[in-house]
Amino acid sequence: MEYRLTTFLAVCEKMNFTRAAEDLHITQPAVSQHIRLLEEEYGTKLFLHEGKRIRLTPAGQFFRDTVIRMQNDENVLHSKLTAFETGKQIFKLGATRTIGEFSLETKLASYIKTHPEIELHFIVDNTEKLLHQIDEGSLQCAFVEGFFDLNHYDFARFRTENFLAVCSKNHLFRHKIKTVYDLADETLLLREPGSGTREILEQFLYFQNMRIENFHNIVQIDSMHVILKLLERDAGISFMYQMAASKGIQQGILCSIPLRGLPVQHELSLVWKRGSQYSKEYKALCQDFSKE
Repeated sequence: MEYRLTTFLAVCEKMNFTRAAEDLHITQPAVSQHIRLLEEEYGTKLFLHEGKRIRLTPAGQFFRDTVIRMQNDENVLHSKLTAFETGKQIFKLGATRTIGEFSLETKLASYIKTHPEIELHFIVDNTEKLLHQIDEGSLQCAFVEGFFDLNHYDFARFRTENFLAVCSKNHLFRHKIKTVYDLADETLLLREPGSGTREILEQFLYFQNMRIENFHNIVQIDSMHVILKLLERDAGISFMYQMAASKGIQQGILCSIPLRGLPVQHELSLVWKRGSQYSKEYKALCQDFSKE
């Protein structure tokens, strides 16, 4: 059964029996047999064949999500059981770059000190990559600022944060700024695709009938620290959560750009695979990290 489930997930990833067989180093007929035996075992079709293409049936989608959740929980169970012998339990926690670099330092330090039995693996990446790592079981849960599918993930609210436009305190605008349209001729310092910060910006622009491409010049950077340094040197304007800009604003280096429709508030969340049997533990963790 374990081999069949591995084959099933490989086919789900590639949506192609031949490519799944290549990844698994088995023959294509063996892949077909594994899928057929799974369908006979559960009495339902998992894939529909449409010419040379395949897609998951509703039952197949449910089965995929359930298998991934079971594998993720099995990884956690393995770590918990191993801890009885080693005295150390591995906990793999993720956070987006903005949250990880500007919000969690104090809480992480406290967690490390109060949980010496935990070997913490802390991964900082963008929202898209963190969700992918949760899907594949290499992360148990992650603090994210971007959007996620409620059909695939459970969550607990971490905090609410203002999202605003930021520039150097010394920045000179060519004309009076009232709306985001008035910033179109500015250089936009922008996070990479998959970043939660970028997703929120794209949503805000959408409701203002604008797109990122409407800006005169775009500079894409995958580090918020670099963006902040460039803002200090008046190399452009940017959009970000207040927690990232607050230090610069307090020091009088940066300032918020007053715009119609900003700031907007957005909820930051701790997310994990939907239906996990460790949901209570993750909710308790989020509650602990949320305390002032």
